[in-house]
Amino acid sequence: MTADTKPGDWLRDAAATVELPVASDEPPAGELRRLLAAGVPGRRADQIIETPAPRERIREWAQFLKTHADRGAFLLFAYDPARVLLDWPPEIRPTARWSTLVELYEAWSEIVSADWPSIDERSRRIGEAYLARTRWLLLSLPFTPGWEGRISALDLARVNDGSARIVTLARQARGNWLEVLGEIDDYPQFKQYIAVEDDAEKIAALQITRGRLREANPDLNVPDLRQGEDPGRDLVGGEVDRYVIARLLLPRFAIGRVWRIVYRSASPKTRTVVATAIGVFTVTLGVLAAGLVDQHSGVLAWAVPLLALGWYALITIAGAIWPATAWLWLMRQPASAAAGLLALAVAPPDWWDSGGKDWLVALFAVILLAGTGLGYLYFEAGSQDVRARGRYWRPPVVAMCGYLHAVLVTVIGLRFVLPEFAQRSATGPQLSCWWQTSGCGPAALPSWLLVLAAASWSFAAAVFLQIIWDDQPVTAPLAHASWHRKD
Repeated sequence: MTADTKPGDWLRDAAATVELPVASDEPPAGELRRLLAAGVPGRRADQIIETPAPRERIREWAQFLKTHADRGAFLLFAYDPARVLLDWPPEIRPTARWSTLVELYEAWSEIVSADWPSIDERSRRIGEAYLARTRWLLLSLPFTPGWEGRISALDLARVNDGSARIVTLARQARGNWLEVLGEIDDYPQFKQYIAVEDDAEKIAALQITRGRLREANPDLNVPDLRQGEDPGRDLVGGEVDRYVIARLLLPRFAIGRVWRIVYRSASPKTRTVVATAIGVFTVTLGVLAAGLVDQHSGVLAWAVPLLALGWYALITIAGAIWPATAWLWLMRQPASAAAGLLALAVAPPDWWDSGGKDWLVALFAVILLAGTGLGYLYFEAGSQDVRARGRYWRPPVVAMCGYLHAVLVTVIGLRFVLPEFAQRSATGPQLSCWWQTSGCGPAALPSWLLVLAAASWSFAAAVFLQIIWDDQPVTAPLAHASWHRKD
């Protein structure tokens, strides 16, 4: 049996989508029916539903709620949206259910944002956040995969009004909900019930376009596009993705989600560039490992540093042309690692010229520096609201990315920069010996340990130097722009 013959089916599924486990004052039983389907309010509600113009209906619903709704009705719509859908009065005809729900939530959002005397300032502010979430989820249903055709085209048409108005309202609702997610720390009571990352990824994945609306609901009369207009293009959507990634996901170390969002929205050309960069990166690490194992191969002199330079050139050019790709590589880490590596230029030469001392001390320093950096990332993950199991495995993933960046930056710096500016040993081997096929000899650190020591120093510096980047996390985009709201 189709959704059109059993219209209540979508109400039950939508109730599961909007449900919130919020503890609130329990509204009286039958509150929704008394408000919309009984007595004088019910007759007035019938008149509003039959009003032909959707914009006029919203204005009338706002006046209706100011006249007939009380605090109990507000608590029901704001804090218990699942119950609103499950207790939806059967007197309201099936072809007006979704549209009436949407318009009621539009009206609630309008009157709650004003000075409605039925609620206090604190309840008004928190209520706006709850209402914004439900409003967005209801308006997103016509665009959501799996909901194709489930809501009657006649019901959608009441809001669409022959002008693709659903698209406009859905984008507005998306923006309002994004604003709440961006300031979620300001709503501690609300925050515990919201999976910020799940909501953010859904927002980035959902296409709010005329083309998607027409594709998902072919029976709906979506107006023809203007000449040259792309039905699948959401001009605001690109900025939404940027906001979701930079402000909601990267600060929470959600690297996997960022990769999924970028991959879904990337063009075939962009995906090819990213795949090429991954290939070059893998080859560079492989050649470096082979060179450190067999220094007589000679690849440390030119092949490895040039491959590393080529990789950074590739991702830099790609990031300039397709900015979204820059988010994938966590470029703040190599930038900070380079700053940390330059500090070794003023260090005395005995950091690599050990004078034949036991190199186990250097190995201990490598482990200590790397471990300290990882420990700080765990601390930062907690302060950046990384939740549940992600708090255990995300810091090591970020640390691995940062350490590999530090290794490549170290290889470039030790080959082309530090030998020219670092202090020279008066009697022992020079820094340039690390890439020579003959090695540095027994008086200096082995080449592999020298590289790891410099890389661990750079990695630790990259982690702790984040305080000079407007105190943003090490995973934030490479820009001086605070991810915290500034009034």
